[in-house]
Amino acid sequence: VYFILGGLYGKINGAHTLIVSEVGPTMYQPIYEILDEVTLTTHPVMVNLAKHFFLEMLNFELDIVLPFTDLTKAEALALIMDKKEYKEVAKSTNSCRNTRFAAAKKAPTHCGHCLGCIVRRISMIVTKIENNIEDYYSSDVLVKDIGDPDGRRPNTKISLNSMNDLLMLMNFSKEILLGKTNQIGYAKIRDYNAEELFRRFSLDVMSVLSILYGDEDEEPEGKGKNRYLKELYKEYKSLGIIDKALADKRAEEIKEKKYKPKSIGIK
Repeated sequence: VYFILGGLYGKINGAHTLIVSEVGPTMYQPIYEILDEVTLTTHPVMVNLAKHFFLEMLNFELDIVLPFTDLTKAEALALIMDKKEYKEVAKSTNSCRNTRFAAAKKAPTHCGHCLGCIVRRISMIVTKIENNIEDYYSSDVLVKDIGDPDGRRPNTKISLNSMNDLLMLMNFSKEILLGKTNQIGYAKIRDYNAEELFRRFSLDVMSVLSILYGDEDEEPEGKGKNRYLKELYKEYKSLGIIDKALADKRAEEIKEKKYKPKSIGIK
């Protein structure tokens, strides 16, 4: 539906180029665990089908450009991290799986615990576009603890179930960095030569733990209160996949905009 609407708008207005702003880890999103379900909204196969749909049905040559296919969300956000006005626009966007509250005036616009919210939150914190404490996430499980009040519903508290997607992503990132991913999930990554991309994405995920839950001797920047994430950070640090030095190195890469957009099209 997204592609058809975009393509039709282009055809009506004489524009032949459609820019897809999705980043690589979402575009190539693997099955994070055996029972996981993945949508294919911007998967390369879907993009290619949309392009051929317009050519075959409407005789319309639609050029689809994917500039962020080799970037993580943090790397894409780094392009605007020095521009205050753009940062404010980024904070006004919506990444939540449920857009019911996207235009809400009082209730938080984001649930804070779906995969879209979590990837957004990690990337926003790593690039320092968002503070560690933000009021538009209802169940901000990266920062809040189980049993803390839910910001959207009165007399409701954050439950352990709210951490399902976060723990799934943390485990996936751990396996990527240890080279122990399940073959089902890794197949798509390998098919699109995205191993390096997902290594950096996994480092983004781990870096936020260092920022929020670093040991006292690491001078943690954050105010994370989630007891489970604090223990996970200790485990991952003992495995050698994250510590303050690794997180700082990754932050410097992002700050320096080491990885840049490419004019990649679909043929």
